[in-house]
Amino acid sequence: MVHFNQYKRRVTGFRNKGTAADVWRQIYDWYQSDGGRTLFVQAFMNETGIRVNPESDAASQIKAALPKSLGDYSKKVKSYAYYRALAEMFIIEMDSITSRVPRECDDPAADFAYDNVWRFVEQVLLDSLVLFEDWSTDCAGVPQVFGVGKNKFTHPLNFYHGAHQTIYGHGSFGLSFSENHSELAVATIRQAVEIRLRRAFGLIGKEAVSDHTFHPVAISELLDVLEDYEEEVQMPVPRHHLVRINHWANLLLHSGMRHYAWTPPRVLDYLRSFLIGGENVDGRWTVHSGIRLTRASFEAIQEALKKKVESCTQSQTRPRFKALLLNAPECDVVLNQDFPTPAR
Repeated sequence: MVHFNQYKRRVTGFRNKGTAADVWRQIYDWYQSDGGRTLFVQAFMNETGIRVNPESDAASQIKAALPKSLGDYSKKVKSYAYYRALAEMFIIEMDSITSRVPRECDDPAADFAYDNVWRFVEQVLLDSLVLFEDWSTDCAGVPQVFGVGKNKFTHPLNFYHGAHQTIYGHGSFGLSFSENHSELAVATIRQAVEIRLRRAFGLIGKEAVSDHTFHPVAISELLDVLEDYEEEVQMPVPRHHLVRINHWANLLLHSGMRHYAWTPPRVLDYLRSFLIGGENVDGRWTVHSGIRLTRASFEAIQEALKKKVESCTQSQTRPRFKALLLNAPECDVVLNQDFPTPAR
């Protein structure tokens, strides 16, 4: 355990060593220049026998790292692929942060920014230690080998403080606490995926025929309909991965379970082109390019949604609900017949 003990000493030794800017400089130098990144890879290989490759396909990492149910979670924690993907995602997240956050900054507001970065990076580094313990306990069947752990569940108090941080920012004159609650971003990711899909295909909900009250339609129903049109809908994120991310987020939201601190930002980065588009379509930049299809396919999907929402059981003489769908011009989607795909 030589390499792990060296790694653990450095990770836990960054606390209480000057200002947040001072701590960041130490982390920056250690990770980039003094072998911190290499030390993690060596320790992980020595202790688990798992060789990591941060250059591997992001889609494969998402598939291996995100459990979509409690049953799937129970299987994944016994799989080497799960820990390999999570270790790779940890390295990618640290690479991203250290490449974008400067070692030094003269901006008067830099101390506050460094403090926010450090509070998140601290969680990322500590979770990298927890990853060893989780592998030992859940995969190797030998608990309490590495002497680290964390509370697997988020307390409602954290949701309360996290909501204040969303409103006021971190540590703003007593309006919010400064502690990091990055696990709460899962809720935003899950909502972003749902709203993106709803706005693209115009699925608002359904109205009761009897009293005209509004009722929601589960996003899973739209995802089920899209399964029949996978070859016709162009998205940078495959439908089955959207299903997995949606289930993963629901698992965490409904149970309060925490995943590793680097997972939400890695999932968000994977979803970037789906959520915010950015392609040049027919000479115009558009945020809607994450979902593209022909008008005929769009209309067929809406008709399938309408049929699904308004279907009757054998005991019914007429539909109980009316589907509420936006017209194509109101939807956040690129229709290829309006914006043809450029020839390559």
